[in-house]
Amino acid sequence: MVQLQVKGTKFPDTFIYEVSCRDHIGEETRKLTHLQNMRHKVRLQLYAMGELATTLKEKQRTSTDAAAVEVATLYGAAHDAIMAEYKDATLVIPADRFDQHWQNIKKLTIDAFPKDCTHADGDDAAVTKLWELHENPDIDEDYRLHVYHCRAIMDPQWRENEVFTDTTTTALWFCGKILDKTKTFGDHCNQNEKSKLTVKIALEKGPAPAGEPRMSYDDQRTMRNHVCERRETLKKLEDSELRDRVVKQSRGGVLLSAPGVGGGGSDSIRVQGLSKGFGSKFDETEVPVE
Repeated sequence: MVQLQVKGTKFPDTFIYEVSCRDHIGEETRKLTHLQNMRHKVRLQLYAMGELATTLKEKQRTSTDAAAVEVATLYGAAHDAIMAEYKDATLVIPADRFDQHWQNIKKLTIDAFPKDCTHADGDDAAVTKLWELHENPDIDEDYRLHVYHCRAIMDPQWRENEVFTDTTTTALWFCGKILDKTKTFGDHCNQNEKSKLTVKIALEKGPAPAGEPRMSYDDQRTMRNHVCERRETLKKLEDSELRDRVVKQSRGGVLLSAPGVGGGGSDSIRVQGLSKGFGSKFDETEVPVE
């Protein structure tokens, strides 16, 4: 079997997929695009699943119901197993593997939270109920977040426009060139079944994918948490403290002197330390403000 090491371009991702020399590139491209779409979808749902697993663990500590304890244990174990498989870039992934994971996550979530994730009229009605419940202004904010996580798992179209790539518009790129969809993989590896190709999925009519995304999901999440914490810190500061922070963070000598402040400051901008934008024509002097 020919091994394809598939690397993400829209999102950071790497996985192994196997094909034979006789397989047509066009058909496998559609399968790979769908697989990558589902990997992104499941990866986002794993964040929601992790939050729900934490909720179950908290309930497990105070629960005497053996069935509830078992559900919480299974839910947390499934989350850890799927996350480990997603992060393992050496595993060979079948085309429908992450479709199965999504169905499994959905089933486990329904079993864990039947009151929130079920409806007499079926799954579509359950999703509609979750949407309406999330918009209800009367519910507690913690419960609203819980509903959001349930909806992220139950709704098959959740963030679809953001995550999914159209399977009819993509191509496999190898060394900056498109693999011809009308050919087989054997045409590109001299019929050698032990070949290994590193390919990227990108738009067929777009530019060649030059590089991989710089940030992983975990790094993005860490940065978001840092930004949120910083925002909350700034909200608690007085105006004078905010001004002090701005002054400390100003680069070099780039300062604006306000009129009437200090010893009768002049209306000027100090530009010493700024990089020269126009070569020798840039005058490093104080520029009067008209």
